Amino acid sequence: MNASGQPGVSFSPSFRISKFILENYNVEKRSLDYGVSGYFDQLRINFFLKRDIRFYIMEYYFPIICAVFLSFISFWIAHEATPARVALPVTTFLTLTTMLDHVRMSSGFFGTADALEIFLMVSVVFVVSVMVEYGIVEAVMLPSEESNEDTGEEVKSVGKLSSAIHQCLKSFKAYLKRKSVRSSDGSIFIDQICRYMFPLSYSGFLILYFVISIVNLNSV
Repeated sequence: MNASGQPGVSFSPSFRISKFILENYNVEKRSLDYGVSGYFDQLRINFFLKRDIRFYIMEYYFPIICAVFLSFISFWIAHEATPARVALPVTTFLTLTTMLDHVRMSSGFFGTADALEIFLMVSVVFVVSVMVEYGIVEAVMLPSEESNEDTGEEVKSVGKLSSAIHQCLKSFKAYLKRKSVRSSDGSIFIDQICRYMFPLSYSGFLILYFVISIVNLNSV
């Protein structure tokens, strides 16, 4: 209190802090002994802050989730359309890595990863998996240019173990190629599986992540 009876510290009703909610504060007044200089009064203010989850949802979580699901659209694009299939996940990957760098710089904590950074890194892994899936599709759909003579020379030049591994890989590629026959809508078997596997897997991760976050938030 000052001489007129008013509180020494007060805040405007419109006072706001980015990323945080001011729950409470208290004011402490104490005297400190500075030796030969004497005693001096000190005013200390303690602020009690709580993270504003609405800011993080609108600034980070909602854009990240939309970007990841947007990259899954590439599974509905024909594999011959390489620019479209590559540009979509690559653009999403660059966006997420930029956001991850921004989060790490703004958090001020280095050497440890908080919940938002883990969420971003898992999202980046899903986007990278989309690009890897397209690489597998392209490798499977490439026409085989090996002739019988080349195969015979190769078998003679390598050992039995290498030959067995080569035959296994060749059989696996042939199996994928048989499964990758186009359906009536022109899509490929691998893309058909990923159309459902990736969104469901990412949705499961979102449910697990937010359930754990809510439990930890309520336990604080």
